[in-house]
Formats: sequence, structure tokens, C-alpha cells
Amino acid sequence: MKELLDSFQAVELTWDISLVGGDSGSNVLVLEPGYSYVFRATVKIQPIIYQNQITISKLKGWKVEVTGQSVSRSKLMLMFSSQASLRYRISFEQELPVLSEEAIYGLLFLIKDLGAVAGLLGLGVIVLKCWNLIFGKLLKKTKVPSAWNTIVENLVPSMQQQAQMQQNAK
Repeated sequence: MKELLDSFQAVELTWDISLVGGDSGSNVLVLEPGYSYVFRATVKIQPIIYQNQITISKLKGWKVEVTGQSVSRSKLMLMFSSQASLRYRISFEQELPVLSEEAIYGLLFLIKDLGAVAGLLGLGVIVLKCWNLIFGKLLKKTKVPSAWNTIVENLVPSMQQQAQMQQNAK
């Protein structure tokens, strides 16, 4: 998290001070007594979230954008005529949508996932072989006819008889 905060870029705000009697070229504004200067800026900061196929979200960075800037000068009340006032009003836009980046399922992800499936199938085969070694001897002692064996025993001879009848008919 510290790295993410350290990577947060500084926001540079620049105002056109020539609108209030300053020099924009040299970036100098001489404050005149009896006036109030207000520098306003609106900043938009949006988090960028990275999401993968498993919907694990991770904060990736920030998108920072200055959406509005203005500078104004107004006369102060008579009792403050010997003072100059300078204010900065920086506001942040609220309720912005979160920007999300989704992972693209490419060839490398497919190869990685196929490797994972092959590994899991290999583990399954090993578990089944161990199961068969341990409990297979017990099952061989008690022979239970299965439904598949019954179907094959009844179906194959009838198919052979039909084939012989078709050959005899020719």
C-alpha cells in the first residue's frame, strides 16, 4: 500500500493570474491592499481497480484530473482596506465511478489453466490407483453384476444375430 501511495503523482495547479492584474509570463501577482483573491480548483481523483476472471480486485493506481480552475478578485469591506486576503479553495468531485481494468484471457492464461487441469487430473488418477490397490482386492472377492455388463451381455449377441440374418438375406 505504501508503494501505491508513493506512486501517487503530485497535482500541478496553474491559474491565469493575468485576469486579476498579475503577470502570467513571470508568474508574479502583487497583492493589493483592500482586495481578496480567491484561487479555485476542482480535482477529480478516481481509483483504478484491476480485476481478473476470479473477480479478485486489487487497487492498481489513481487517475487524477483537474476539471476546473478559476481566479477572482473582490474588494474587501472598508474596515479591512489595509489588508490583502489570499485564499485557495480546492474541492474534490464526489461520487465518481471506479475505473476498472479487466484481465484479458489470452493464450498464456489458457496454457496455464490447461496445465493446472492436467495436474489435477493426474492427482485424481494417482488417488484412484491407490484406492484400487487398497480396496480393489476386497471388491474382487465379492462379484456384483453391474448394469453395464448386463446390457453388453444381452445387446452384443442380439446385434450379431441381426448381422447374420442380413447376410443370409443377401
